[in-house]
Amino acid sequence: MTNKSTRKIIGIVVGAILILAAVLAYAKYGERWQQTRWQSALPEAQTYEQVIEPETVAEEAIAFVLPLERETEMDIASDPSVVITSEPSPVITSDPSSVIASDSEAILASNTPRDRVNLAVPFTSQAPHANWSLPYQEACEEASVLMAVDFFDDALVDLSTADAADAAILDLVAFQTERLGKYEDTTAAQTAQFASQKFEHIGFSLLEQPSVEDLQSELSKGNLVIVPAYGRVLGNPNFTGDGPLYHMLVMRGFDAQRGIFITNDPGTRNGRAYVYREEVLMNAMGDWNDGDPQNGEKVVIVVSSRIR
Repeated sequence: MTNKSTRKIIGIVVGAILILAAVLAYAKYGERWQQTRWQSALPEAQTYEQVIEPETVAEEAIAFVLPLERETEMDIASDPSVVITSEPSPVITSDPSSVIASDSEAILASNTPRDRVNLAVPFTSQAPHANWSLPYQEACEEASVLMAVDFFDDALVDLSTADAADAAILDLVAFQTERLGKYEDTTAAQTAQFASQKFEHIGFSLLEQPSVEDLQSELSKGNLVIVPAYGRVLGNPNFTGDGPLYHMLVMRGFDAQRGIFITNDPGTRNGRAYVYREEVLMNAMGDWNDGDPQNGEKVVIVVSSRIR
């Protein structure tokens, strides 16, 4: 009787373990399947030049049209035979200046947050050679900064090969240690500080308590967003164990209709264009906070080109 009871208990325990393993496996591979599904429908990635090109075209169009308008007004004012009695009615014309003006207005009107953005940010893991010992296991900040800088000016950073990325990370770790006295677990403010000192022609500014709309607006302008986060609630199946306590990644795009953010997550070799749900990333967002990022301030680093 005792043996039967023991076997029954063992059977129940084994069954529970198998069910738990099946649930965990389903969650893990379900998330990977979702990633594949999301990534197959991402918008085409754009370079920084492609993003700002409409703005440049609009500025050039306005610069061309305004002198034409002033010249026309002066001609009319100097002609005594012309008497203006009321505002002129709209006229359909083949005058190219009017076409340029209407195009520029349309372009300027479109310079608002879009529905979908995907910026072509170069990717590197924080461990380019899959060596996750120190300093690489603590190099998410450095890798995130390097990816952002490379997007704006690839003459400043070379991430084209694993060797080049490895050298860039070690160089930034050394620079950071020299300036701050450490390289591990830097806050958003400290990260922006050493990044600004290293890359003087790139802008790094803090944005506190950002909303989803704030982040979408920055990305629509062609800016990048570095997000400090409590890594253990990101739910990335590529992380080892529970994932990092504190993590940083680069936000490179979004799809507002599907409620997702597109990121470059240096915490995994599979982090290129990794997709997180809006609520997951917003919930995970948290500064270092003396080792308690779960309750850290909601703050991000907006990275932009200062030469515009």
